[in-house]
Amino acid sequence: MGKDPGKYHCTIAARPAGRFAKNDLVHEDPSGCDHQSFALGLNKAVYNFMHGIGMDLAIKEWFDFHVPAISVKRDYVERAIKEGSVVDDERLSSRVLWIENQPCFMQHDPAKKGDVGRNGRLVFTMKTESFTLTIRREIGEWLNDTFPRLSAQNTALLTLEELKQDYETRFSSPFRSFLRSREWKTLREKGLLLI
Repeated sequence: MGKDPGKYHCTIAARPAGRFAKNDLVHEDPSGCDHQSFALGLNKAVYNFMHGIGMDLAIKEWFDFHVPAISVKRDYVERAIKEGSVVDDERLSSRVLWIENQPCFMQHDPAKKGDVGRNGRLVFTMKTESFTLTIRREIGEWLNDTFPRLSAQNTALLTLEELKQDYETRFSSPFRSFLRSREWKTLREKGLLLI
């Protein structure tokens, strides 16, 4: 609704500052629906979903009044997964968000004395695990400088197009190759989102 209020015959009263997580938008709905009456049930359902609780409950269980039956088919997500997702280089207008802690960059392998070499390491300490990416030093330095700009605390997240432009001003290899690299795929698996 936030992207296209006209499609839902609504008008947004006031948009909150910032560019991330505008989940609660004050709006006018000429249909007369009391959206606020759904707030407590939705908040309770989202909180429990985030903790993996109540996943098997019917939607009506979260509300203390009658709610209409769902219109999304039960196998919707399964079908979407089977259809396959759009490859990242076709999502250049998406914002890039890193949802974990900022990594620590090491310019060389400390196990090899005096080795400043071609590789560096990005060390990630996350909520549930830690992992290390061995990466070309120049790309590691670039990523290390870039990660703060991908944080949810940053009010102006980069788009994938902006990341591409920054990459291509620094490196001779095409950005598309980077998007298909082991490093990019690992970052996407570990918490790098395109939203």
